[in-house]
Amino acid sequence: MRLFKELFKIYLLFITLFFLGRLGLYILYFDRLSDISLAESLLSFLYGLKLDTMTTSIILIIPALLLSITPQRFARPIAAITNGYVLIFLLIALYIENATFPFVAQYDVRPNYSFIEYLQYPKEVSSMILKEYPLQLIAALVMLILPAWGYLRLYPLILVSAIGSPQ
Repeated sequence: MRLFKELFKIYLLFITLFFLGRLGLYILYFDRLSDISLAESLLSFLYGLKLDTMTTSIILIIPALLLSITPQRFARPIAAITNGYVLIFLLIALYIENATFPFVAQYDVRPNYSFIEYLQYPKEVSSMILKEYPLQLIAALVMLILPAWGYLRLYPLILVSAIGSPQ
């Protein structure tokens, strides 16, 4: 039961991150929603919750399986692997949410195939980002480093103690 509670906290962390990104876009581009009613526009949060739940569930299936079958004597290494896995996906999600705002401003859509396609040209992309968006880059780095530091300070011990504990 304790393991489920800890995984649910991680689920809530991802859902909160995705919700805040969606809320930011909703507020920033609210004027574009004038052709639909307020109730219809608010449905985007419900549909988003459904998609975010599916995404987060896919991310958490491996930690849930690993942690549920791990014997207590292997708790520390498995918890470390699981924490690294979750942290990587958390940072990817945070990066995508941060990158969504300038991408929408530039291309008028959320990150899509074009977003990934640009990664084929790392020199050009990095020089453009360094030249045109230095403050946003620093802010994005801070927004990645602080949550990573906080997650690493809090979660390794919690997951270790949750493995193999009956409650």
